[in-house]
Amino acid sequence: MLMDVPLGHIWLDAFSVSHNATHVVSAYRDALDSQRHEDDVVWQPYNELMGSLPEYCTNGQGSWLSTCPLICFHIVEWHRPERVMRQFGMVQVVPTNCAYDAQLHRIELRGHHHENWVTFHASYINMWENRGDTIATAAVNEGHDHQDYMTWYRSVTRRFIGHDGALRDYSRNLVHRLRRVFIEDGYEQGLAALDEGIKILDEDERQRSNLSHD
Repeated sequence: MLMDVPLGHIWLDAFSVSHNATHVVSAYRDALDSQRHEDDVVWQPYNELMGSLPEYCTNGQGSWLSTCPLICFHIVEWHRPERVMRQFGMVQVVPTNCAYDAQLHRIELRGHHHENWVTFHASYINMWENRGDTIATAAVNEGHDHQDYMTWYRSVTRRFIGHDGALRDYSRNLVHRLRRVFIEDGYEQGLAALDEGIKILDEDERQRSNLSHD
């Protein structure tokens, strides 16, 4: 629930970090690298608050799913909801490649004191004004299979933030591959050792998950 007092009220007390850990970055990295299940990520954490928000927070809701440029004087950044459809409760499919103009990030205010940015960015402003024509759509996410998307995603992304997370994932996959080979080749006597290795990995992951939620 939203607080009944203005949010600025939280800044009344003096800022202090004396009770905060200073080594939490590695813990956060480890927690992210240890995620393995569908419910590890809450894609729509604010649904329960939407009805409590003031009107000015939601009056642009019709543009939330629009693939369009966001413009502020010389700055142009693309809004790409079609790449994060699960945040809108929809199925995420493999997205198309983004058209990207590298020149946009080279534009500076220096030497442009008298620039008419309305004229300079006329093409992008036109796209913004027609943002209702570029609304991203997809099927409602109701437990759909995301295998195709994940296969693509793993091929283009850096899956792990830290070396420890990558090593644990490699170890787990190696043990499972060896287990399949042992079964196929009839080496049943080696399965007990591999199963014990899987239990150890599972227990390590469980303990790390508990630490990240404490």
